Amino acid sequence: MEYEPTIYCSQCGRKAPWWISWSAANPGRRYYACVEAQHGFIEWHNGPTSPFLRVLLGDLRDRIWKLEDYGAAICKDGDAGVGASCVEL
Repeated sequence: MEYEPTIYCSQCGRKAPWWISWSAANPGRRYYACVEAQHGFIEWHNGPTSPFLRVLLGDLRDRIWKLEDYGAAICKDGDAGVGASCVEL
């Protein structure tokens, strides 16, 4: 994973991977966090999102999750239809 500037955990000195939050409070917000959760190292890459974007991104995330669940249920029940294929998204 390459990104600039490189961010290191203040506890262990290892490179902190870049993650994307999908929590209700910070949807789509990028951050760095140490893979060793007990270190508690987290640094935000970008600032907080506006209330409008939080609602919009949260709604889109929820719709995607519902569609994925719906597609999985159809494939599980064998109701995908003629010529349809079930693949993981």
